[in-house]
Amino acid sequence: PFVTTSLLHHAKLLAWRICLINFRIPPSTLTLRFIMISLLMSLLSSPLFIKHLRKRGIPVFFWVCNNEDDMLKAFELGASGVMTDYPKQLAEFLKKHPEFPIEL
Repeated sequence: PFVTTSLLHHAKLLAWRICLINFRIPPSTLTLRFIMISLLMSLLSSPLFIKHLRKRGIPVFFWVCNNEDDMLKAFELGASGVMTDYPKQLAEFLKKHPEFPIEL
């Protein structure tokens, strides 16, 4: 078993997409739904939650980290790994940052 999560700016986009699925929902409900989804995504990518999972032997992967800033943030938060559309860029990043272990 493993957990995948997203960095916050990706989560906010996802939250808005989920909120806009049904245009008949009143704006106040959309706002509440957005806040709840944003809160959930924030909790899923919190360092404390990631540490909790890693302590129990559950790897945590972030998606989609397609630039160095996202990769750096994911590993600094404690990710076991990242999913990317650019594996060569990830390999170069890991060579430049040996402090992030390559493990599962």
